[in-house]
Amino acid sequence: PIHQFLVLPAISKDISHNIKKWANEVKNLPYRPDSWMHYDEVIKNSKSSNTEERVLSRTENFADYHEGFKELFRGAEMTSILEQLTGEPMVLFKEKINYKV
Repeated sequence: PIHQFLVLPAISKDISHNIKKWANEVKNLPYRPDSWMHYDEVIKNSKSSNTEERVLSRTENFADYHEGFKELFRGAEMTSILEQLTGEPMVLFKEKINYKV
């Protein structure tokens, strides 16, 4: 059988820096149930305390509301690479950022 593959260059420092910056921008978006979706995790403050704290653990459905991520995920550069690999049109199904808690 013939195996085909595509070698992609490493992500540039600019794109890597932008992804970090954009992730922080998404993390700091206000809670809005009609658009992006922030999800919290409930954690106990300490073993001896019964108090709990809600901490942002992930955000989903944000690409439509952030121009940088929208272009990265849905722009011609990324979709053309994926379409070359599959031979079919590609669409973003789901995007998610998980935060360290």
